[in-house]
Amino acid sequence: MKSKKLLKLFGAIVLAAVIAIPLTVGCAAPAPAPAPAPAPAEEVITWTCQDYVMPGDPMFMSSKHFTEVVNKACNGRLVIELFPGDAIVPSTEELDALDKGVLDAAVTCAQFNLHKVPTAGLFQTTVGGLSTVQKSLWYMSGEGEELIREAFKDFNVLHLSWVGCPPEDFAYTTLPLNTVDDLKKMKMRTAGEGGEVMQSLGASTVFLPGGELYESCQRGVINSFEYMSAASAWDMGFHEVVDYLYLSQSRAPADETEIWVNKDSWEKLPDDLKAIVTVAAEDELWRYYAYTVAADAIALEKIKDYGVQVLPLPKEIEEAVKEAGTKFYDEKAAKDPFYARVLASLRAWEDLCELQGIY
Repeated sequence: MKSKKLLKLFGAIVLAAVIAIPLTVGCAAPAPAPAPAPAPAEEVITWTCQDYVMPGDPMFMSSKHFTEVVNKACNGRLVIELFPGDAIVPSTEELDALDKGVLDAAVTCAQFNLHKVPTAGLFQTTVGGLSTVQKSLWYMSGEGEELIREAFKDFNVLHLSWVGCPPEDFAYTTLPLNTVDDLKKMKMRTAGEGGEVMQSLGASTVFLPGGELYESCQRGVINSFEYMSAASAWDMGFHEVVDYLYLSQSRAPADETEIWVNKDSWEKLPDDLKAIVTVAAEDELWRYYAYTVAADAIALEKIKDYGVQVLPLPKEIEEAVKEAGTKFYDEKAAKDPFYARVLASLRAWEDLCELQGIY
């Protein structure tokens, strides 16, 4: 009986073995799946960008911040290499270089191109015109962006953003200003249409790059100049070579710089990188303005403590500057329909803002 049970158990083991044989014998182990091919490396796009200012200028820090944000957000796919003024092309000639493809991007001012674009000055600051806040909103929600792109439509460039600064100080001088006649004593560094208005009031004007102002004033080549606002003045040491700082929003109620790109370079960017660059450029508009408002307040106190007389511009001069500005713009608008269109847009936007208490 026991032997029969053992026989049945043995038979079951043999049967199981026979059944298992087809599953194992003659079938090779499956080959491992091939490793996935490595993804092709993404193209790295490198842009060359020049600012018109020098590294010691606070405005250069704005350009540096903008490019650093873009480079980080693009995660190496787009790399913007930033250079100061004169590094690649002469300072203030950045738009010409963009137009020719020498630069891919630039931080510069439209008004440096008045010799080619008659309306260029209107896109920066207008004597007695919009404040920085008002003009920033004109670019963002008014006709500003549309009009500046139309003004430069014959150039291979694209305007991306206006970067706002507080109102420009009226003048740093070595001479006191009490009456309109004192303007005739000024040998003033200034730029754009504001300079033409000052000329109409008797001032002698010249344009010099910011990096040359300290020495030029020290040597007496000029006895007055405008250059942004107090934070820039302090950082560039202007308090050491002037006796007076006159404050007024009459000549330059807004100040700014602009971010531009070469159209061909722009079109080669994927849409997601275009979006990153656009957002970073628009963000810099308000970020730098907010920074400078706070920095100017601190710098003004330092300039006063150093011994410079910080004074409001006499009302007589202020009103004369505003009246001369209105006359200047009206005369130019009468000769140029597009100029008249841009000027009308600016004035209408100023009325809209002031109606709502936006200054």
